[in-house]
Amino acid sequence: MRKVKREIVGAIILSLDNKVLLGKRKKNIGFDDLWVIPAGGVEEGETQDTALSREILEETGVDISKLEKEFVVGGRKAIVEKVLKSGEKVICEMNLSDYKVVFQKNSTDIPVKLDETEFAEIGWYSREQTKELNLAEPTRELLNKINFI
Repeated sequence: MRKVKREIVGAIILSLDNKVLLGKRKKNIGFDDLWVIPAGGVEEGETQDTALSREILEETGVDISKLEKEFVVGGRKAIVEKVLKSGEKVICEMNLSDYKVVFQKNSTDIPVKLDETEFAEIGWYSREQTKELNLAEPTRELLNKINFI
């Protein structure tokens, strides 16, 4: 199986009422059926900031472009098997850079839109609810790092 390398940016998006935005991944796109923070690839010529805002808007319908993005951690690695849009199965080696974004609004005032190509479900979750979700390990590590869970 062919290997591909990707630079990935992700966002821990928090609301004023202390909920986090998470999505449950669909099958065959990596982290199948696991809950993750929204994230995506940095395209050639893009900055991490631009890629992060674009990916979050595409995957969740949430615009973070005007919000402060606090760098949390970079250099983490993850490897997943994934099916490309072409139908080819590949091993994707990801270099992860993650940011925290905090809205000064309650989660009920930040509508989300399900991107059915990425997620089976998406929503805002409290600390207690998050503990019950089957989180992908990189997401669990991040939420622990910021003392969310």
